[in-house]
Amino acid sequence: MHARRILISPLDWGLGHTTRTLPIIDILINKGHKVTVACNDRQKALIKKDYPTIKFVHLDGYDVEYSLNTSMAWNMIKQSPKITRNIKRENKWLEEFIDENPQDFIISDNRFGFYHPRVENVYITHQINIQGPAIIKPILFGLHKSYIDNFHHCWIPDTSDSLLAGDLSKTNIERFKYIGPVSRFKKAATDDQTKYKYLGIASGPEPQKSAFCKLLEEKFLEIDEPCAIIGGEPLSKESNQIENITYFPHLGTPDFYEAVSSSEVIISRSGYSTIMDFSILQKPIFFVPTPGQTEQEYLAKFHYEQSGIGYCKQSEFNLAKVKTANKLPQASPEEWRDKIWEVITLL
Repeated sequence: MHARRILISPLDWGLGHTTRTLPIIDILINKGHKVTVACNDRQKALIKKDYPTIKFVHLDGYDVEYSLNTSMAWNMIKQSPKITRNIKRENKWLEEFIDENPQDFIISDNRFGFYHPRVENVYITHQINIQGPAIIKPILFGLHKSYIDNFHHCWIPDTSDSLLAGDLSKTNIERFKYIGPVSRFKKAATDDQTKYKYLGIASGPEPQKSAFCKLLEEKFLEIDEPCAIIGGEPLSKESNQIENITYFPHLGTPDFYEAVSSSEVIISRSGYSTIMDFSILQKPIFFVPTPGQTEQEYLAKFHYEQSGIGYCKQSEFNLAKVKTANKLPQASPEEWRDKIWEVITLL
């Protein structure tokens, strides 16, 4: 197969969409394709840690504002005019970019306007059925599907029996293809040398990410055990030590793997990219869903019922609850990397 020019752009709401494009980038580069990533500075800093020579072009995100108290679904509805404007802006940007920089294929991870009618394109999402108050769920589904219909293909990063995303990824629409869980990790974490009792992973949008990071710090300082926090700040450089806590602003894939392997228990948001990663890493994990984010609340409850993984509300979090941490269902990284490539070669 000849080298193809492939343009990839992940959504910027948190960094989960960005991290789950890493294995796809890896496969495409190893197969000899020419990959360009359209993203903002934070996303670029994250990807560049693993792929320092890849080509980037700057593309701003949707500039969505988050709340400490409001439901995510209602928050999105309130900001829908601004989101719609930004979707149109990114679609216009892409038209102009393609005119000057022809591409053979476009991959959008949840960016609604990142499609071009004259270029083969794919949309990646695990959340076909968006969670929210019952009265607006049909509206959310219809709106989301109307965006997906602009793309030639839709890839769902889950198993065909929805092992990891549950009802979120279930569909009988024929052109929607399951590509298996997508993770940048290729093997389970080790248990050789434990350095940290707890590893807290702060992720997702502000201001909730910082609130969670502060909460983890407060709880870790209450115990006489070494702990660590990964802060989800790829533009920051300096790690630091606060009493018994080692703070990492961000870790590239090899260092992240090492930190997880060195920890007894992980405390994290129940974001879907985290769930896919830990289906490979196989470390005991405890979930604290982002308040008001119905998708994470659903996923935490789903994996409690399916796998016995403990979770609690952020307002109720304490380390005694973490005793209910457990491992996610195990996915085979090689099987699903092969599946991704099989889907790609059909396009």
